[in-house]
Amino acid sequence: MKKFPVITALLSVLIFMLCGCETVPSFSGKSEVSEIMIPLSQPDLEFSIPQSFSETSTENNNKAYIFNNASIIINEDKLNEAVPNLTEYVKYSKELYRSATDKYTQISEEETTVNGLDAVITEFVYEINGESDILSMQCIVGFLYDASENPEKVYIVTCKSDSESYPNYKQGFLNTINSVKLK
Repeated sequence: MKKFPVITALLSVLIFMLCGCETVPSFSGKSEVSEIMIPLSQPDLEFSIPQSFSETSTENNNKAYIFNNASIIINEDKLNEAVPNLTEYVKYSKELYRSATDKYTQISEEETTVNGLDAVITEFVYEINGESDILSMQCIVGFLYDASENPEKVYIVTCKSDSESYPNYKQGFLNTINSVKLK
């Protein structure tokens, strides 16, 4: 079954509404990779980023942190009737990844607490097939929630790199997720 580039591109955009910045194959007929970024709100949180990462800004995100092919994006979003709690938000986010990628494989998921915040940390691999190549990314996302102080907000820490280099960044990604605190 032949995929239409416009439909594939639109599905790819959906995924990034929850998870900040992602890299997707270009559908211009070339073997390029381009950035698609859809912003969420920048949260007022305290967190630490690995020293090797540098802060940058993009057209759609005030802050992003990058090093080589790895990135860390920290956003906040509002819960609503469709996703009224942390569990539903995580489920919805994973469904967006599944529907917008050609292959999605969950590695792990853990419910925990991070500095007094309820948290779900999920790790997965996803692939997007371009016209002449496959983009394989490994990602760990921390979804954090504080029912008492900010019951309408969920905080999202999205950390990713290509699957080959991901093991080099994983501990720094986990350290960033585990450093998040409300101000």
